[in-house]
Order: sequence, then C-alpha cells, then structure tokens
Amino acid sequence: MTTFYVTDDACTHGPGSLSEGFQEDHIIECDFHGGCFDIRDGQVTAPPCMEPIKTYKVVPHDTAVVIEST
Repeated sequence: MTTFYVTDDACTHGPGSLSEGFQEDHIIECDFHGGCFDIRDGQVTAPPCMEPIKTYKVVPHDTAVVIEST
C-alpha cells in the first residue's frame, strides 16, 4: 500500500520551497538553507530550521487521494 504525505511547501526558516528540495525516506531538505523536516509529522530534523512545517491528513478515497482540511 502506498502512503501519501502532504505538508506546506514553504520552509519555516526562510524563502525556500520544499518542493525544490531533496527527499530521502521521510526527510525533506530545504534547498535554500539545508534545514530538514520529517514529512510524516512536520518536525524539524536538522538546523537551521527551528519551527515545524504544517502537515495535513491524507485520506484515500476510491481512486483519489483527499486532503482533509482543518
């Protein structure tokens, strides 16, 4: 079964776009500052970032993936 994760795209440390960064396993690295986050819960895993990114619940629905809004 495939697992999907959804987060904000903006790094909490500055103007970096996480979609432009590098992902390995569950860790995404900001291409601007090199800070890292865990895409499963948004927690910071490497400086210079100090604040987590927002994550969103993903719900499989038939042949689509739905992002649950809060």
